[in-house]
Amino acid sequence: NLSAQVRQVIYNPSLKVGLQMATVSQDMMKIQTKKSLEDVVFNVQNTYFNIQLLQCQIAFVSVNQTGLQKLVELTEKLQKGGLAKKIEVERLQMTIKNLELQKQNAEVNIQKLKNVLQFLMGTSAIENITVDDFSEENFIKLENLADTGQRTDLALLETQTKILYLEQKNIRAGYLPTINANGTLAYMGFNNRFNPIETINKRLYPNSFVGVQLSMPIFDGMMRHRQLKTKQLDTEKLLRQKQIVIQNAEVEKLNAKIQYERKYCLS
Repeated sequence: NLSAQVRQVIYNPSLKVGLQMATVSQDMMKIQTKKSLEDVVFNVQNTYFNIQLLQCQIAFVSVNQTGLQKLVELTEKLQKGGLAKKIEVERLQMTIKNLELQKQNAEVNIQKLKNVLQFLMGTSAIENITVDDFSEENFIKLENLADTGQRTDLALLETQTKILYLEQKNIRAGYLPTINANGTLAYMGFNNRFNPIETINKRLYPNSFVGVQLSMPIFDGMMRHRQLKTKQLDTEKLLRQKQIVIQNAEVEKLNAKIQYERKYCLS
């Protein structure tokens, strides 16, 4: 018995939804890749900027140390002349020691951040990297802040919402019938013993069939109904999450603008 069967889908709503879901899933993968890249860039920039801030802190402490050291020398002279007390000199010296401790802690934190920066950049920890000093000339005044709707995390939530809507559509498609065209071509032969190659009269008899198959769902035990309710709840949760992300993004944008303008006097 040799046979070949061909089946052609004529109407299947689930197949069309599946193709749509495949397209949206590809878009979601692209967005996830973009978001991963943005996260890496943000972490590198943030780490680099924190190193610059610590370097500014060290420079500020060094200036204070120099000024306090001169003040100590002056106070010691006043002490010798009876115009200052010894405890005043000791307090100034203690302040200098505290500043030196702050400076050492900042240097340790800089080295830690440099290790993190090398990890994010994919360079060897053995290599020595140099971070330029902070300069306000490298910053551009904020004219227009980016639209919150352009955020990648919101685009990702939007794509996930589309997938949930398509999943609901696919579940509803399960209530509809499907139509398939079937075609079969077979050759049959007979033998009085088991031999798949030879037949009794050396002949094979052809047999063919062409038809249309209609499948109609009748009752599924309310399974699709429960699946649809679950997807609807998931969609509502995702929409609420999206609104929260939008609100948080607006707050972060305003806070960042205020902090930027106050910190660098770029109003």
